[in-house]
Amino acid sequence: FDIDDLINRMTGAGRPQNTKGGRSAAPSEDIEFSVNVTLEEAFRGSSQRINVTVEDVCLECMGVGQKRDNRGRFDLSGRGCPRCNGTGRIRSPRSGQINIPAGAWEGLRLKLSGEGAADARGRRGDLYIVIHILPHKVYEREGQDLYFDVKIPYTIAALGGEITVETIDNIRKQLVIPPGIQSGQKLRLAGQGMPALRDQKVGDAYAQVQITVPRDLSPRERTLLDELAQIRKDSIRK
Repeated sequence: FDIDDLINRMTGAGRPQNTKGGRSAAPSEDIEFSVNVTLEEAFRGSSQRINVTVEDVCLECMGVGQKRDNRGRFDLSGRGCPRCNGTGRIRSPRSGQINIPAGAWEGLRLKLSGEGAADARGRRGDLYIVIHILPHKVYEREGQDLYFDVKIPYTIAALGGEITVETIDNIRKQLVIPPGIQSGQKLRLAGQGMPALRDQKVGDAYAQVQITVPRDLSPRERTLLDELAQIRKDSIRK
């Protein structure tokens, strides 16, 4: 394919509309093909080889589906074309390399002009590559923003502190935890989301706090927590 990095973001759902016409007209057609990419591939940009089969017009019968006689005329007896079995179309396998742009989102469509199915005059429709982003085990994506959970010990949650987190591009960042943070609160890492693409700006990453409570308290820790509960007048179970 000659892709030329042509990216068209198209609105509306569903398959591109095919050119209308009768069987004998054998119109060119737009083809839609989906590719799966990981979130990391969508973040960095990637290259992927695809194999797709398009239905081209049968050149033996020019899309009519009828057998020709030895003079090149169509057989009026109704016998079908032996090459396409009377369908007027033949399956044409093709392959090529496509470039997934950095910042690609779910449903982004890449338009490959003239790579769809051909009509009897050799004119081709377009091939639309639709991007499908695979689920990630750590990050959830909303637009160009990324969300991930981060576990914080209850002591740091109460007193404040710093923890180390890793971004999607494997960069370690220090995250400042304000004292008194609550479970479910989000801490923003500016500019650490998905890259900008077309009308989308650079996204941010958000660490969603999950406060952890130890199950294996030492005697000393239990004593200190008992004292804290008494100071705060918390009713605890002895």
